[in-house]
Amino acid sequence: MPIEQVEFVSEVQFNDAEHILKEFESKTEAYYDRREFDYFGRKYTVDTVGYELTLTRNSISYLFTYYFPVTGMVYLASISFMIPPEMVPGRIALLVTLLLTMISLFGNVEVESNNY
Repeated sequence: MPIEQVEFVSEVQFNDAEHILKEFESKTEAYYDRREFDYFGRKYTVDTVGYELTLTRNSISYLFTYYFPVTGMVYLASISFMIPPEMVPGRIALLVTLLLTMISLFGNVEVESNNY
């Protein structure tokens, strides 16, 4: 039977998690395969019908949400080494601000990961 004659009907349901599929680009490809082989002198034919679902995650949003801000914070933290050691309040203010920003970013990551 050719692939054009095969009808694929599938229904995917997610419980309260429709937003997960918005982050992915999906590609579905149907396939039909017929293989013939010999097994102890007897000839067998095996037909395989199915579909392959490929999900591709859009990673650009992660770059702008997590990687670029954290890279900037690392550069700001390295600036604290250029502040003279006698200026303790300035160094502490910069590092405490970076620490609080990192805690806030980690909290956002934790909330996002609990949605899945």
